[in-house]
Amino acid sequence: ADKGRKAAMMSGMFIIAIADAGTAFSNNLATLVVARLGLGLGRGLAEAGERGMLTDLANQTPKLRGRALAIQQASVGIGIAIGAPAGGYIVEEYGVRSSFLCVSAAAIAALGLYALLPETVGNSLTSVEASTA
Repeated sequence: ADKGRKAAMMSGMFIIAIADAGTAFSNNLATLVVARLGLGLGRGLAEAGERGMLTDLANQTPKLRGRALAIQQASVGIGIAIGAPAGGYIVEEYGVRSSFLCVSAAAIAALGLYALLPETVGNSLTSVEASTA
């Protein structure tokens, strides 16, 4: 994620979409484990890029850093508050596999939104680079 925040975010979301679809369609333990490991890989990659981009943007406008972090954390809370009951409804109505397909769809939507974001690496100096420059 140090070389390209956007690339890490998009690659991670792509892996998440594939891994959750793999989870939905797995028919044995081996494929399920591989799909879930893929999910962890994708989530780690996407989150590293997301955190890096958020840090870059916060460093560009230090006065808004607290607000940006608060919005990011509130978004996580809102996602959990909406996702848990919606996921429960989907599982009850359509089965457990359908919940993983919904996550794949959400990851594809996030991938599309990430494509609209600018790359932040190289656009601003980080605090370490600024102190050595």
